[in-house]
Amino acid sequence: LKAAKEAVEIAQLETYRLGRKLETTIEELEGDNGARKKALLIEMKLDDVTKACEQLLASKDKEIAEKTGIITRLQRRVHDATENYESLDKEWDTRVRVKESGYLKVVADLKYAEGQIEEER
Repeated sequence: LKAAKEAVEIAQLETYRLGRKLETTIEELEGDNGARKKALLIEMKLDDVTKACEQLLASKDKEIAEKTGIITRLQRRVHDATENYESLDKEWDTRVRVKESGYLKVVADLKYAEGQIEEER
């Protein structure tokens, strides 16, 4: 019986100490100067900043993907236009060569005709 009474007293003393420790911890958390409260506030702010940065990075990634798509489309248009202009340039050169050869033939025929006229005189 005596050992049981001592055990109860020890348990009551331990309960009292734990209760006091709990009260001081709560006071630290609820008080303005609680180091733990400051740490929790800093951690919450860090979480908020981290989330904001993640959102910002996600929007920037989306923006970069859109800009990359725009650049790719513009490069394709420039490439197609360049090919088109090159084919037009080749066609123009061909036409000019045909025209020059026709001109040279006309000039040669004219010289021949002039030569025959000179001969007939």
